[in-house]
Amino acid sequence: MSAVQIFLTDEAAVVFTDGVTYNNDHGNVITAITTKTHPLPHLSCVVTSRGPSGFSEDLTPRLGRTFRSFEELVDNLALSVEVAWDNAPDDVRSYGGVEIYAVGWSHERGRAEAYVVTNNPAYGGGWHAAEITDYASAPAVPLASMPTDLVTAGIAIAEQQRAYRDENGNGGVGGFLLMSSVTPIATHQAVVHRWPDRVGDCLREAA
Repeated sequence: MSAVQIFLTDEAAVVFTDGVTYNNDHGNVITAITTKTHPLPHLSCVVTSRGPSGFSEDLTPRLGRTFRSFEELVDNLALSVEVAWDNAPDDVRSYGGVEIYAVGWSHERGRAEAYVVTNNPAYGGGWHAAEITDYASAPAVPLASMPTDLVTAGIAIAEQQRAYRDENGNGGVGGFLLMSSVTPIATHQAVVHRWPDRVGDCLREAA
């Protein structure tokens, strides 16, 4: 249940992600505090995920070695994710579903873009690919309008996502909030907020 927020502006593609992994089979306990967003600066994009930890860590370098542009990656993302999932270890596939986000700048189309590929059961089964326009978040937090201060908005949204609990009372957001920004000329990453979480803490108890 990682936190993802995506903002597409005229100047940049921006994604916020939290920084904890956890084990719900052993009490919703934090197992690591680490980045979940992986840059591919030569393709003008970053890749992040919601689902089993480690899947995008393995997938992203392979995407970077295989494709020559962000546009080529986008065109082949759905098939690449499906093949990687089909060949993933049983302990990864047992998680049930994954969401892979590619967020970047299309030099061909001259704009910020973002895409999600998922087999999340909530979408009815099978593989689904969709383009994201302007803003998206998961867990979903609605916005009345596009904010002018993305950092302030991102932190506020993340606090709402941190308060979310699944049907079993488990949380899934914490550690830190990482902002990744992709412009036509550069990729930047910075931690914009930290929570007082430690490995071994229970996310059910996180405020």
